[in-house]
Amino acid sequence: ETNQKFGHMVTQDELELYLVQNDCQMKNLQRNDSIPGKIRELNKSFQELFSPIDGYIADKETFDSLTKDISQNRNLLILGAAGIGKTGFIRELTTHLERTTIPHLAIRLDAFPPKTNLQDWGHDLGLPDSPVQCLRSCSPQKTAVLLLDQLDAIRWTSNHQSSATMHMLSLI
Repeated sequence: ETNQKFGHMVTQDELELYLVQNDCQMKNLQRNDSIPGKIRELNKSFQELFSPIDGYIADKETFDSLTKDISQNRNLLILGAAGIGKTGFIRELTTHLERTTIPHLAIRLDAFPPKTNLQDWGHDLGLPDSPVQCLRSCSPQKTAVLLLDQLDAIRWTSNHQSSATMHMLSLI
């Protein structure tokens, strides 16, 4: 009977029935009430790991451009030399995202590097699944923002793990 489905449209109900009949459990992270609280905790940890220079203000034109790109669901990469203010910029962006109630998750990779796969990394962060899946579960119908700071730090994780680099590339 299974082979008769090849080349034919399968409805969601049929797929769910097939999975249930074959002892497969579907994940529904949207029903996991612990995720939003854990994401808030990780965002607070991000804020606490960075002490801004007194009076730091991001370039308004660049900041406005970035927030416009976010509202248009664009993937962005902030590049620059060490010490020019990328982390301060991201910290200011997290404050903006909080004010505008856009779900976000900010992670410093030097403090929380991935070690094996994205699901295990999520577990290491205290999440029930990968950071991407958990963030998506908080905002299934609207924009959500994943902020990864100190991307260059994964190059210096134990044994220069190439797997960490591969995981970050799959996120990006």
